[in-house]
Amino acid sequence: MAAILHFLLALVVIFALALLVSHDRKQIRLRFIVQLIVAEAALGWFFLHSAGGLALVGSFAGFFETLLGFAAQGTEFVFGGMSKQGLAFIF
Repeated sequence: MAAILHFLLALVVIFALALLVSHDRKQIRLRFIVQLIVAEAALGWFFLHSAGGLALVGSFAGFFETLLGFAAQGTEFVFGGMSKQGLAFIF
């Protein structure tokens, strides 16, 4: 229940900030905003609670994990064992 209240409070704060910086408040279409929120909630549910969405997120995570592995190998190739010898403490 607290998570839902936190979500609703965040929506209200974001909407209030958007109204605050809006130059032409009469041109704001509330229907469009509601459609975007519904679409965002549907995508959030799909990515976090469905098997297909979780598989898609897992494949993206695997891709970036592989990419970070390549970066680590490249760093090891360029700088050698400097970090293991204590010469480059920032690696």
